[in-house]
Amino acid sequence: ALMMDKDNIASGIVRKIGVLPEEILSDLETELSKIPRVSGAARKYASTQLEKLLDNSIREMEGLGDEYVSCEHLLLRSINPVSGPVAEILGRHGDERGNTFGADGSERERACNR
Repeated sequence: ALMMDKDNIASGIVRKIGVLPEEILSDLETELSKIPRVSGAARKYASTQLEKLLDNSIREMEGLGDEYVSCEHLLLRSINPVSGPVAEILGRHGDERGNTFGADGSERERACNR
């Protein structure tokens, strides 16, 4: 969903590293289709992976001194580890650096302002 909206910061960051969001949609959808789904449950539960992503996004937000979690934090944490599926998809589509941002967010300013 983050890549479908051309005006959000996540798709802007992806564009600035040389990857077109619309070109990675199919790969992202394929990767998402591999995730097991629960059906028939009376209550919705977050997967362990999703909980970890949200927890890491909160830490990213705090580390960058931001006030709330945004799609930027979700993107930053979804590409770590660099060998993960999102980082691999970005690499296949032109992110030749293999790591969109430094582990400490040091490239945040530069990537957002390219």
